[in-house]
Amino acid sequence: MSMKERFIKKRRSYLVFFFLTAFAVLSFFPRLTLAASKPTAKQLKVSCSGFQYDNDTAKLYLKLKLKNTSSYTITKVRMEYEIPIMEDGTITQTFSVTINPGKTVNKTVYVGKMAQQPYKSPKVKCLSFWYRSATPKLSQLKVSYKGYDYNPNTGELYITARMQNTSSYTITKVKMYFEIPLDETATPTQTYNVNIPAGKTKNYRFKIGRMADAPDGKTKVQCKKFWYKK
Repeated sequence: MSMKERFIKKRRSYLVFFFLTAFAVLSFFPRLTLAASKPTAKQLKVSCSGFQYDNDTAKLYLKLKLKNTSSYTITKVRMEYEIPIMEDGTITQTFSVTINPGKTVNKTVYVGKMAQQPYKSPKVKCLSFWYRSATPKLSQLKVSYKGYDYNPNTGELYITARMQNTSSYTITKVKMYFEIPLDETATPTQTYNVNIPAGKTKNYRFKIGRMADAPDGKTKVQCKKFWYKK
């Protein structure tokens, strides 16, 4: 093989390596961006279903429908209203509200005093909102059985489980339930300290205690409750 042919072959190898690396990075980047993304004002769908105007006090109230399409709990919103009166007025208002992910809340808000009532329903818009991570659900800790260790001399049994934390909190303690197939199935429930950061998976080896024999089949492992911190 000539020097020129060796050079061309080497260059092709470098190009193949470059494109494979670039593909791997670009494939991972959208997932990374999605995981780090924050909610936007557009994820709070807002509409005005009507209004109330008190002729005696000149007070105006708006009936709002707020739908949270984000994965966070909304705690406060900053709204903009276009009030159609003789001269259209724009009002900005901030108020507290609790809207869990995927939920819709109806809320009546006091806008202020108006010289007259609107001649049609005002336009409403969410400018921004404050939020916090939603309270984690038990189903967000995925648990599966991995195996066991049994010491026939001491009778000590350990169960290993895979713990996948899909919540946005760090799980610090778990209450575990086991169905261990023996001559008579044992069903111990015990609480253990753990440290499973948000989005992480760990294998934990849980000490069960002394058993007369090793399990003679697959053990069922279930989390009954967990504790967490931000």
